[in-house]
Amino acid sequence: MKLKKALSVLALGLVMIPTLASAKEKILFIPIDNRPVCLSYTVDTLKAAGWDIETPPDEYIASYNRVGDPDKLYKWLEDNALLATDAVISTDSLIYGGLVPSRTHNLDPKVLEDRTQRLLNFKKKYDCLRIYAYDTVMRSPHASSAPVEPAYYAQWGPQIFRMGELKDKQEMKQITKKESMELTELIKTIPADIQTDLYTRRNKNVKVTEQLLAGVKNNAFDYFSFRQGRYRSAF
Repeated sequence: MKLKKALSVLALGLVMIPTLASAKEKILFIPIDNRPVCLSYTVDTLKAAGWDIETPPDEYIASYNRVGDPDKLYKWLEDNALLATDAVISTDSLIYGGLVPSRTHNLDPKVLEDRTQRLLNFKKKYDCLRIYAYDTVMRSPHASSAPVEPAYYAQWGPQIFRMGELKDKQEMKQITKKESMELTELIKTIPADIQTDLYTRRNKNVKVTEQLLAGVKNNAFDYFSFRQGRYRSAF
């Protein structure tokens, strides 16, 4: 498929450019944010491969200091759906407002569920459009800080990472006695409200991902992939 060839250039950095697509074929592209690697480099690559590509207005898309607007992005997608043959969609943009907002938001679970279902229903309404979607599994960074993570990562990032690492070992029954003692101490040391926020936030991400995967089984997308960050099963 021509689109898969074009995406291969993006994913693998191939030098070879695929056969030019038909002039009638148009991609609607909703990126995860407006960083060049996510937006302009991708657009330029697809154009070089011969695709006609449309993107939403920049003010709808997340930036380093702005949360994207899921409702306006979805409206843009609907308004242009009958004018295109394909759509490449960041589910993080349409559900959370971008990559960083997917880690830092305080959205109600019902809002997330409704936005996810809205995207799943989109395919039923516009079955003629081939939809290629990608989702992000929330990472567990060794050390990071606001604004790309919740503010408490500035102080507790390494300890949170270590707690997740040890809980993963515990879950896999590979933890040593010394590590078990270290885990117990970390759980005592990291403030309870931070741990509550941490797990609540990650559970929201898991539920959205599970809802999307259920949609894949029901043919809500033509292609679906994960961009996976650093991840521990204990989270």
